Amino acid sequence: MDEQQLDVLRDKNGQAIAQSGDPKTDLSPSRQGYVVDEEEMQELMEQLRAQRRANGMAIADIQWVSKAFEQWRSGLSRHVQALDRASIAALAVAMMQSLAVRDALIVSMVASKTARLPNTMKRFVSRPHDSRNARLMCHLLDEAFNSVENKPDEEICKAGMTMMDAIVDAVPERYGVQPLAVVAYALWWMQDEQADSYARHALALDPRCNLASIVVQALEHGIYPAWCRHKGEIRDGETQ
Repeated sequence: MDEQQLDVLRDKNGQAIAQSGDPKTDLSPSRQGYVVDEEEMQELMEQLRAQRRANGMAIADIQWVSKAFEQWRSGLSRHVQALDRASIAALAVAMMQSLAVRDALIVSMVASKTARLPNTMKRFVSRPHDSRNARLMCHLLDEAFNSVENKPDEEICKAGMTMMDAIVDAVPERYGVQPLAVVAYALWWMQDEQADSYARHALALDPRCNLASIVVQALEHGIYPAWCRHKGEIRDGETQ
């Protein structure tokens, strides 16, 4: 996430911390042990950058992730790994090039169904700094983080993490930093102890990964969404 969006998350985390843009991949075997190797990923990165120069970032980014987002939403609703090879590569490249893509995927996992609507995700990707879009993201995160009634949908989160794990397994390590951070964030949101290992894995690959740092800080300070805090209060009350 960029600094503005990180500030939103810090605030919500308790103040602690085949269009022309479709990626062109084939089904050839990996040349270096990955499903999509370094050479092909670099080629895709150059494709996206060229399309951004030609069409502008907003149009290029939406075209680039359009098919992948369709598969992502399908996977969340079906609770499966729904990304094909092209979409895995597209999202890995897009998350490295634009943290707004990563943010749209995160919010689609942990917030209400509004965050999973096609137009909402496109808004977050194409114009992340637009005041209306920033307010909407802030509202969705605030609603999800601060309401004790908004427990995350476990199946949706698991499906999203499964798809992110598929990306990590398929691409060279440096393209897996943001997917690892996304999984860490979702695990933290679900109060899963594996969040720390995912976050530290991301930081080992890239110490500048701010999202992974936020997860580590939140864990170290015992900061969790309201539903987790409420669950803890209930358990404390039951043992008294």
